[in-house]
Amino acid sequence: MRILQIARRYVRSDWGGTENVVSNLTREILLRGHYTELWTSSALSQPGSEMLEGVPTRRFDYLYPY
Repeated sequence: MRILQIARRYVRSDWGGTENVVSNLTREILLRGHYTELWTSSALSQPGSEMLEGVPTRRFDYLYPY
C-alpha cells in the first residue's frame, strides 16, 4: 500500500504533537511493509525534498492567512 501523509508542519528542531504523531505513525507504516511519503510545509524550515528516517519528505512554500 502507498500512503501519503500530509502535515501542516514537521520540524525536528521544534518538536511537538504533530511531529510525535507523524513519527510514530511512520514507524508503524514501515513496520507493516507499506510505502509512505510525507508532504509538509516549509514552516520553520526550507522548501525542498529530503529523506527523514528513510521516508521521502517534500516541503512546500506556505502562507499563514490572517
